[in-house]
Amino acid sequence: MLTNLYVSNYAFVDDKGLSLQLDRINIILGFPSIKETLFMAPCILDGIMSNLSVHYTSQRVFGSFDELVYDGTVSKPTTIYLHFEKFRQPLHESFYSMLLSVTPSLLDKYSEELKSIEKLDLYLDILGDKVNSLQLSINEHITFSIMRRESAWLWKIEVDGKVLVEKDNVFPAINFNALMLGIRSSLQYFDIRSWLIDRYQSLSTDSQSSIVARKLISLFSEVDKIKKIGEFMKKACGTDIRLRYIPPSSLGIEYRLSNSWKKTNFYDTDLIVAIPALATIFGNSKGGTIILSEISILSPKVQEALFELAKDVVLTEDKQIIFLTNSPILIQKLIKDKTMQKFSRVWIVYHEDGRAQATSLKLDENGLHAEKYKDKLYQFWTEDIIKELVVD
Repeated sequence: MLTNLYVSNYAFVDDKGLSLQLDRINIILGFPSIKETLFMAPCILDGIMSNLSVHYTSQRVFGSFDELVYDGTVSKPTTIYLHFEKFRQPLHESFYSMLLSVTPSLLDKYSEELKSIEKLDLYLDILGDKVNSLQLSINEHITFSIMRRESAWLWKIEVDGKVLVEKDNVFPAINFNALMLGIRSSLQYFDIRSWLIDRYQSLSTDSQSSIVARKLISLFSEVDKIKKIGEFMKKACGTDIRLRYIPPSSLGIEYRLSNSWKKTNFYDTDLIVAIPALATIFGNSKGGTIILSEISILSPKVQEALFELAKDVVLTEDKQIIFLTNSPILIQKLIKDKTMQKFSRVWIVYHEDGRAQATSLKLDENGLHAEKYKDKLYQFWTEDIIKELVVD
């Protein structure tokens, strides 16, 4: 689970930085452009290649370093820090091979902890298309760090604060691209609006069933997962669904209308959006993080059901859910649920003094305590919603 996210000189965030502490269920309020860009920061890991160069164009959201930084500040580095608890994801084998080759005794001492990593810290300092420095800490015992010095490198391994290995002018034998992707794999994103936009833009060339099919083939992988999705849709929407082989697309969705089965169409928003969102939730591994963006376009009943599902997966499957949404329905559900308030956080991200800022808001059975940040809520909520949900 991602418990801490810090960025500086990144998009809307200046070099003073912005930090968020996260819990099991998180609701992030604010302008979509700010909060979504903020939580896309870990995707930079996807573009870090084996030689520690950065290919920003590998992600649609990052065109170049000039576009990535705050207000065109290319003279300062972009910093990203991620802290994971209950990580439980394997690091790439090249990292373990390096540890084994330089310090065999290290793996003997911490072999069990390396099999199930509980805590993982990743710090990146990026300037231009190069990573200037990288630090990876495992379970607070093992720290691997590497620094770029013009055309040379300095890297070292520390165990319990003692430097065991330190080398200069030698690039470590690690596949950084695979290592970064392995860490990023614990974060699963689902942007509801992008799903709809992709479908809409493709309607001129592809049948609707084939569009759904291509997406769902990668999302559905287990019979048990399909069963859970079916149970959710029946409970939340009163709808029976089934997956069916539809040549040449291989897979499609049908839903029951009276005694007949009908194919989904572009207007069945709850069906075509909720189903892949559910597949993302069920498909992530234990201890993983699921980031769901703008679920407020779904019907109120489905939003309520998604909150109940989030409760279940965080408690029974040890997962983490981050809702990037201004949905008052989720806030209502959280106000009424004293148990989940112990495992939840509400943040508001906003633009002030020329930069993005973030504040954690207290929430209890009385409502949302916005205090001096109440005026920020008017950016996305109406007066009646604020009166209902916010404590003066």
